[in-house]
Amino acid sequence: MATNSFFDCLNSILSNKKYWMNSQTEHEYSPISINIGLSQHLDCILYVNEMNRNWQSVTPIMHYDYMFHSIRKMNRKYNKWAKKFPTEDIDLIKEYYQISKLKAEEYLSILTKDQLETIRQEVNHG
Repeated sequence: MATNSFFDCLNSILSNKKYWMNSQTEHEYSPISINIGLSQHLDCILYVNEMNRNWQSVTPIMHYDYMFHSIRKMNRKYNKWAKKFPTEDIDLIKEYYQISKLKAEEYLSILTKDQLETIRQEVNHG
């Protein structure tokens, strides 16, 4: 899905109430990408989950129509999208401090690059 098409489609579902799907845009629609984009908004998660549960029996047009007509239209603030932490750093922090994965993720958000480099050198098994 092209960048502009992706956000145009996402905006049509979330805020602008303009039906985006037609014969030219149908081939650009990616239900998976739209699910990821919608899942960044708390009020859309249940709709995304429903489509994830029924992915085998839903066509892309059905997916778009469901999202377009189900999700309440309003202006939503786009924040940075959720991302996973690098697992290598988390594993090093877990081993160095002898803590759980959840605690290691918290530590990772606090540690500086220099501190991480020190941990890498201390834990180096090579």
